[in-house]
Amino acid sequence: MNGPLAQFVALTSHANAFLRGRQVPEFFPGNSTCQFCDSVKFFEVSKTLLKKVRETPVAVNPNAWFEHLRTERVTGICLTCTPQNKPGISDRMSSAFVGGGGTWAMEALQPSAKSAVWLSRWEVWNQNAPERRIWRVSYGRVSAISTRALGDCELESGRHPVHSVQIIGGHFHKRAMC
Repeated sequence: MNGPLAQFVALTSHANAFLRGRQVPEFFPGNSTCQFCDSVKFFEVSKTLLKKVRETPVAVNPNAWFEHLRTERVTGICLTCTPQNKPGISDRMSSAFVGGGGTWAMEALQPSAKSAVWLSRWEVWNQNAPERRIWRVSYGRVSAISTRALGDCELESGRHPVHSVQIIGGHFHKRAMC
């Protein structure tokens, strides 16, 4: 299993449960997707007037991020994948390599028909870290977009290309060009 993707799925599921008022266990460090993580933090990413990237801390761990989402009146989280389809190698084939496949993101849905887009960054901080917790994971809110409507196309029909998959409230939904 792809560790970053597994963590995206787990965060999406836990966040949606939390936003619906369910009790969720402490995500970090106990969740299996965090077993090799030293930290999992959340930042707002912006650019200064001089075009330097600035990361403003939002939450020091996933449970604090869930609280932040509630404060921001987020109604749900969608997990999305944008195809890369690089020339010469399909996403299906490139998914076996680091950085291959599509680009996964979480969209935080807000009542204003806007979504905040969160991307991940996994960095090795110490190859000899205690308990093999070599990764420091950061999730950055990189943009705000108009919330996209879910398509009603049938996945099995093959009539429409599926561009991303969403997980909403623990259920898979398809997003297609309908």
